[in-house]
Amino acid sequence: MVDDIVEKAVEIAFDKGAEFFERSREKQVAQMPAVARSQVYICAACRKGLMLEQMEMVNPHNTFGMCKGCFAFVWKAGEEKVKYLAKKAQEAQRNRPAAAAPEPQARPPWTILGIDKDASVDDIKKAWRAMAAKYHPDMVPPGSADGEKEAARAKFEEVTRARDVMLKLRQPAT
Repeated sequence: MVDDIVEKAVEIAFDKGAEFFERSREKQVAQMPAVARSQVYICAACRKGLMLEQMEMVNPHNTFGMCKGCFAFVWKAGEEKVKYLAKKAQEAQRNRPAAAAPEPQARPPWTILGIDKDASVDDIKKAWRAMAAKYHPDMVPPGSADGEKEAARAKFEEVTRARDVMLKLRQPAT
């Protein structure tokens, strides 16, 4: 069912695009001087010289454009590419493992940082810098057990999350 919806959505989008191009072409032709409507245009894709009625889009200033056949080919190829990419994205979504829910923080962020609940932005940053210097994984001495480095990494991430939460609460609403 989702495949059908995706395919139908792509068809509708390309139909609307085709309508837009047709309206744009009609408007462009109506505004062209008579001499521009009677000249030969060169298709940039197939290099054939064709009259305006055989062209899908033209540039009257340099007599280049794209003939209806080449335009239809490119349009159809684009439509097929979008359908293909939509199906690939849908398959990737289906095959993606479900994301684990983030673990809730056991303690409020201000207690993790060791500051007051109403601390200023500067106080939050100062507390984070002190904790980051203490718990950064790079501060674990070489040769320490792997568990120590992992514990430091976990604590550093906890401190950083706490800082981010506190700073986000301090940002003015937009």
